[in-house]
Amino acid sequence: MFRRFLLDHRWLFLFGYFFYLGSPVVIGYSQAFAGLPGVDMFQDLFALLPGSQLNIYMIIAACWLPAFFAGDLLVQYAVRGLPLPRRFSPDGTSRSLWIVAVVLFCVMILFAFLARHSLLGGYASYDVGARGKLSTLLMIASFFWIYDRVTNQRHSLLLSVVIGLTALMLLSMGGRMYVFHLVIVIVVFKTSLSSRRWGLGKVALFLIVGMIAGSVVGLLRMGVQPGFWFGLYSFFAEPAFTWFSVMTYLSNNEVAAFQWPANFFSSFLNLVPNTILKVKPYLVSLESMADGYRNPLGADSIWTNLVINFGSFGSVIFIFMTGGLLALLKKMAGMKRFWAAYYLMVCGMIPFQFFRDGFYILNKQLFFNFLLFPLLVMLLLRLMLVVRATLNQKPAIDRQGDFDQVSA
Repeated sequence: MFRRFLLDHRWLFLFGYFFYLGSPVVIGYSQAFAGLPGVDMFQDLFALLPGSQLNIYMIIAACWLPAFFAGDLLVQYAVRGLPLPRRFSPDGTSRSLWIVAVVLFCVMILFAFLARHSLLGGYASYDVGARGKLSTLLMIASFFWIYDRVTNQRHSLLLSVVIGLTALMLLSMGGRMYVFHLVIVIVVFKTSLSSRRWGLGKVALFLIVGMIAGSVVGLLRMGVQPGFWFGLYSFFAEPAFTWFSVMTYLSNNEVAAFQWPANFFSSFLNLVPNTILKVKPYLVSLESMADGYRNPLGADSIWTNLVINFGSFGSVIFIFMTGGLLALLKKMAGMKRFWAAYYLMVCGMIPFQFFRDGFYILNKQLFFNFLLFPLLVMLLLRLMLVVRATLNQKPAIDRQGDFDQVSA
């Protein structure tokens, strides 16, 4: 049975676009949330931003929207004949996911032990290494959870346990972003490839509950009593504080038409695990490519990410190509279950991570956590199946050899 996506990359891009690129400007002009933590610093920087530079920001951002949908429409009309998204029949690999679930469960226990001093500590006991390990585990476990769920077979309860417990541990350590990724993946799955699909009502309820929970977690980790106004502040502080990178860049730099994307290309070095090679000295930072650029809270706006790497015209081309590639992935989701899982995982990145994380994080997610590592696991599973099939056939071959010897 073929299906259509009720919620796909286009809707997710629209949300992220207005949330991360539009809401900070509104907050700056309206001076909302004045007096709350970090807002005065935001307003001071916004007041120093030259009006001409702000106009350039809005012109470039305005060009991205038609560019994204132009790329999407071009692929939709150019690439035809591929099947619509669907659920898949089980095979040997999908039936062997219990092995992956057991391994991931053991890894979760190990990571939980290593992070034992940071659990339930929020930002007070911030441990980058522990949160990084758990975040990577959540992403990989989510991929195999989707791979299992898009298949018409008995589903792995252990995989659900792994992603549920890992998400709770991350929340207890003050981490929300990767849990938001999981929420988006579940919503896209439930509105497209689930055996019992959700309607708009259930989607809205699930997202509202998720956003409220995320805001409450954000307030608790700051030691603030949850409330409606503070909840709105916690929600909109994310794009506003991400916009620090935009304001510091525009206040100190002229926007070029094209740039050499040194930061983008060097980010692929981050695909190499740090335990094998320390690549950090070879990564080109955004700070080294611009004057006075700062991201004091660690998030890089997609606007500065693209403009510093590619320039104003180059950023429009990049967004155009992004829309086309996402449309192609959506079409490929109907061909094989691997691409269905991959597309859903990419969709989970779009509304939040795509708009606020640097390329060294985005590319590692796209090409290692979602692609290369799962492919390696699938290859090992299939190799195990081939070996098992070979061993099962060997006794029959030996018996046939003994029969031939007796006959001779």
